[in-house]
Amino acid sequence: MPCQPDRDGRRTVVVTCALLLAPIVCCGLPLLIAGGALAGIGSLLNSAWLVGLAVIILAVATVIAWRARRR
Repeated sequence: MPCQPDRDGRRTVVVTCALLLAPIVCCGLPLLIAGGALAGIGSLLNSAWLVGLAVIILAVATVIAWRARRR
């Protein structure tokens, strides 16, 4: 069975995007989930401390992602 090249390059684009998104999903997603959960719990409990902590976690996750993209 001969191997046919991917003429339009869609498979290459999909694989490249998946490889680029893997570290973000692996490392950044837990921080984003934790920040979102803390924000939700803080809003339910009317706790400004929990909402503030969630904002700090989300800001740290954003800075980490931004620095990783700069490299």
